[in-house]
Amino acid sequence: MLYVNLSKYFWLLPVLFVAEIYISWYFASIIGFWWSIAWIFGTMMLGTALLKRTHIAIAASMQSLFVSGGNLNTLYRQNISYIMGAILLIIPGIISDAFGILLLVYAFYLQTIGTIPHKTNYEQNKGNDDVIDAEIINNNAIDYDRNGHNSL
Repeated sequence: MLYVNLSKYFWLLPVLFVAEIYISWYFASIIGFWWSIAWIFGTMMLGTALLKRTHIAIAASMQSLFVSGGNLNTLYRQNISYIMGAILLIIPGIISDAFGILLLVYAFYLQTIGTIPHKTNYEQNKGNDDVIDAEIINNNAIDYDRNGHNSL
């Protein structure tokens, strides 16, 4: 697994905080104060509802892993993006909501489109060319009419 040292990016936290406040303020000036409050509470409720059903989402992804034979890395990325997307929706602000929605779309992609198996090559499983496909019919299975003739 790849580990990233995040301590060198710690200076970005105040920059993101200021950008979050500025963009949220600008967004509120466009749509109105009450609509922005409704947006914040709506995304908080959506994120909370998604976190409450995390166990169901993880169980469904585990089931799809066992049925389709996917790999654990995809399962890990799908569940982490689902949880982080829900947490980012709870945090008030437009940037965090946008990142949260992107992570949820990525989790949905991994669950649906990302788990479709690749096209298999059927030419490899062709078999031997010397084998003739035939059906063996037992004499006891043949129906005879009244005169003793084969009805086939």
